[in-house]
Amino acid sequence: GRSAAAEIGDAIADSISDEFSRVTTALEQAPLFAEYAKQYPELAQHSILGGKIRSWATHAAGLIIGKRPLHEIVPIRKDTHGDLCLEYEKERAEEAGLVKMDTLGLETLDVISKTCELIELNGKSIPDINPNEYDQKTYDMISNGDISCVFQLAGVSAPVCKQVKPKSILDLAIITALIRPAAKEIIPDFVKVRNGEKDLHLMHPSLERALNATCGFALFEESLMFIAADVAGWNFYEADGLRKMTKNKGKYPEKVKALREKFAQDTSKKHGISIEEADNIWSFYIENFGGYGFNRSHAVLYSLITYKTAYLKAHYP
Repeated sequence: GRSAAAEIGDAIADSISDEFSRVTTALEQAPLFAEYAKQYPELAQHSILGGKIRSWATHAAGLIIGKRPLHEIVPIRKDTHGDLCLEYEKERAEEAGLVKMDTLGLETLDVISKTCELIELNGKSIPDINPNEYDQKTYDMISNGDISCVFQLAGVSAPVCKQVKPKSILDLAIITALIRPAAKEIIPDFVKVRNGEKDLHLMHPSLERALNATCGFALFEESLMFIAADVAGWNFYEADGLRKMTKNKGKYPEKVKALREKFAQDTSKKHGISIEEADNIWSFYIENFGGYGFNRSHAVLYSLITYKTAYLKAHYP
């Protein structure tokens, strides 16, 4: 049979939710663990272990770019495959002045290439698919919700496609941002504004560049950066800092508070409005952004592939 210690260990482990990432959280919310931690304090050395790096890992597709050889800037090592890797995580690498880029390998690109090969094998010329042109057949198909096998859209997006009725690559990028779970709450109001059932109301004229194309919602990270630049007068380095901070706002409450105060003060000075009005802009547009914000350049590049797969489906089913 199993030992009593093993059974006790299993009971303690089962009492700790998978959602807990910190020992302190488990002590607060897992009574059984907290009870044994009191009896055997050496079992819960969270003050010693907390915040330490648990293990090394190598990003599957992250590339680090610097102005000079990396070993002159940051510590590097070889991973298990013999590849050079940084001994810094992304945030620390960026603080050292480096740039991290992710590269994605998409099976859909092979699907597009092989489809074109099949078209040619069937005695037809390979189509010149130009995403900058409006193709009625393609967009009608998407607007009708016929999006099975269409990159990024297949699955949950048919209702949104029918409501938004896209007519451009930007529209497809907007749908890509809207169909993520975090953005589902804004879809009804977004669609009402887009379809003219509800007026687009901006809290200040300086918000036009950031929000006109997205029906008054800061849907993209770039929207947020335009708010920082046009409303508060920040340069794009500062604006990018706001973007990063908003994505991680739960981690650094004090930094967010300081940024919020600076934003309100700078906005007030730039446009001659009260601190309260400036802070309301933060509350209405920036406060909620972390919940559903998406990168526009990423969404647009994905939408180019969306359009190509949709075009091929519409014209060569």
